[in-house]
Amino acid sequence: MPTTKNPKLNNAIKDLENASFGYGKSGKYQRMERKLNELSECINRYYEKSGDNYPVLGSKDIEEIKKIYGDALRLCEQYTSGKGTSRHSGYGTARLQSVLAIEKILRNDILELQNIQSYDKVTLPKIIENARITEVTLETETKDLEVVGALSSTRIPIEVSTEAGNYQGFFTEDYTVLSDENLFNYLKGAYAGKSDGLKAIFDSFVDKDGDIKKGKLQSLANDLHFIRGSLDNKKNGGEKPELSADDEVNFKRYYEGYIKILYGPDYQETFGKINKDADSRQAFIDFIEDASGLGRERYINKNIENIPFDENIPNRNVGVSRIAEILGVQDVVAKAERVTITDKDGVKRTGVFQETARGRDSRNLRYNDPLYEISKHPGLLNDPKIKMQISDMQVLDFICGNTDRHDGNIIYDMKKIDGEWKLAGIKGIDNDRTFGVTNTESLSKRTKGYFTLPNDMKVIRKATAESVSKLSKEQLSIILKDLNFSEEVINSCWERTVEMQNCINNKRIAVIEDEEFKALNNNYDFLRSNAETMGSRENHFERIADLEKLDSIEPDLNKKTVKYNRGSASLKIGVQNDEEPIYVKDLAAQYNKLKNIHEDLHNNKKTGHINRGGFKWMNNSLKATMAKLKQLNETYKEKSTLSKEDAADLDALYRQLRNASAEYAKTHADAKSPMGVNRKDWAIEMSKYTAPRYPKPSGFVKSLSFDEANSIINTNKNTINTSSKRPVHKPTRINKHTIEQLNKNFHK
Repeated sequence: MPTTKNPKLNNAIKDLENASFGYGKSGKYQRMERKLNELSECINRYYEKSGDNYPVLGSKDIEEIKKIYGDALRLCEQYTSGKGTSRHSGYGTARLQSVLAIEKILRNDILELQNIQSYDKVTLPKIIENARITEVTLETETKDLEVVGALSSTRIPIEVSTEAGNYQGFFTEDYTVLSDENLFNYLKGAYAGKSDGLKAIFDSFVDKDGDIKKGKLQSLANDLHFIRGSLDNKKNGGEKPELSADDEVNFKRYYEGYIKILYGPDYQETFGKINKDADSRQAFIDFIEDASGLGRERYINKNIENIPFDENIPNRNVGVSRIAEILGVQDVVAKAERVTITDKDGVKRTGVFQETARGRDSRNLRYNDPLYEISKHPGLLNDPKIKMQISDMQVLDFICGNTDRHDGNIIYDMKKIDGEWKLAGIKGIDNDRTFGVTNTESLSKRTKGYFTLPNDMKVIRKATAESVSKLSKEQLSIILKDLNFSEEVINSCWERTVEMQNCINNKRIAVIEDEEFKALNNNYDFLRSNAETMGSRENHFERIADLEKLDSIEPDLNKKTVKYNRGSASLKIGVQNDEEPIYVKDLAAQYNKLKNIHEDLHNNKKTGHINRGGFKWMNNSLKATMAKLKQLNETYKEKSTLSKEDAADLDALYRQLRNASAEYAKTHADAKSPMGVNRKDWAIEMSKYTAPRYPKPSGFVKSLSFDEANSIINTNKNTINTSSKRPVHKPTRINKHTIEQLNKNFHK
């Protein structure tokens, strides 16, 4: 394959070539190989400078690059589809891993390409550089992170201070809604060992053969939710605001009945174990508090949105944000992206960062809130921009399967202009309950939830209709797949998209120009009178326009303002380590290190240990790396460093050695013999080896402006770091003699 000037992709393609040495090439492989060749040639064209500048991309260039990237990704996915992770030979595993690595690189580049418009005047090297961004750092000024919300809505408010202003949003840590069996296993692992009573409860869910009683298990989450609700009612009734585990009377009064519900009629012995001592009682209280929340999530998941169990929930906000961008309606939903934060204890948490929408929802009002002006002056809703936003929001929500666009998830942005309040815009937030396995037929039968079906929409902007019509299943797959959505979820999203496309093509919904929104009777009468309702559901126009009720809403005078964790943002871009030279004097030492391991492996082999494909791949990779080190050491006797070409070849062999060793160590996790243990230890050691270099610092840091911070948080590799503020290191003066001496010692 030709060399591409995209360094990371070039390395991955080289790894694939090494893994394919002497290996047969199927038709799928050959088609993929030809397309990767074509992609490499395309990339190289846009890396050719004219003077000092790379060529600026026009609209045709962008479309060509998107197409060839998409074709290459599709053929890679066709090749890896159904192959699994276990191959008969080591090189089969190597080839599969290499193609999967290429897929990941292509997908990141495509995600960056999706956000590019022809008027952005960008170059392909800049796009690829942005796709390689590794870290966005947030240095907090507070010791502890303030947290708001509960259960699925638990969020960490973050305010990023930059020179241009403040950037506010919320971080939600990754979580899933557990399936029946996983819920049971989680609870058993977390609580069964805390008391004999809890162990007895969990034992009652397992039959004599050790299998889970699925019929009883299916009611567990709902029972826990009911128990927790009953407990809340007891508390709210004023009998005892907080239950004490040490209070024998109250414990027996409030919990004996709950044990009966959870365990069954033969509960007396188990309750005796639960009520044995203060620790046992507290363990049961903790169990109910934790398990009821999990049960509530499971209940909601199963009965309303039909989101598959054990799938990431916060990621659904990212999916909605990405589809909004590709449809050109990003102004109607809060932007959300994958990030990682590091807490004050240095623990990294992965999750989603969602921007704060400016304004207020109708469920959380303050005294004299400007939103009350809408109930006094309904004409504020007549702005054509607002009508277009509502139209866009209901289209986006349907395609994404959002059944939760209730009053608390719509933000109204009120601004005072020339002394009068105006509604500047609306925005959807908290898009957790999206991407369920739903279609028009299943949604039309529901009487719960907040959503609009295509037949109820009545109007759609022409620009939005055109974007929907152009949307393809391939695009949906590209922008959603890295969020770990199942094929079932992506297929359902595509099915809803097709329904929306059919509705537009069959003229079941009026496609109108932006200017025509002004002529809709100059008010909401047309839209609201035609906004069909079904059960308790309302059309988006009906729901958003129905704000006369604000007059009767009492403001919450005790509502606290959200406290943001203040910090400053910076961008860290990883610098490729292979820019550093490889010194010839280090090659012999590396060769001897690998030779010792190879001799140990060879001696181990003689003792009769089986050498399967994984071992052969690792062993052959080791021998190839040793041979290259020996050859280079002899070739470069008169020179101090390797050429870039030879250094790149050596890097490729080391990558292959690392991949093969890591794969061997992973697949031999339970080494049962001393020989197996030794092999695994050697594999782990080799999986850490790199070509001998003296690297510079791993990256550089620069401050971000507000706009840069807003645009940079755009890939699933971004990181928001909330560790304590980084100390400033002042440079130390070192004289020339000291530097020379350090260099001599360093290279000995």
